[in-house]
Amino acid sequence: MIDEFLSNINNASICMYTAGYGGNRGALCGEFAGWTTLYKQDGNIIILSDNGDVWEEPQPYVEPTLTLE
Repeated sequence: MIDEFLSNINNASICMYTAGYGGNRGALCGEFAGWTTLYKQDGNIIILSDNGDVWEEPQPYVEPTLTLE
């Protein structure tokens, strides 16, 4: 399902619903469009970007080596 969503991301809108019960999804409380870039994916969780930003893994800090020079 995520792959299908991502393949159509330029035409997609995101709908947000209130919590439902008994198999119902609740009431529509927001619809958002313009999220055109996959910012980060972690398993079944995706984070979208509306400005083209893409997640980059932080580089580990390397302690500088001091010399006598």
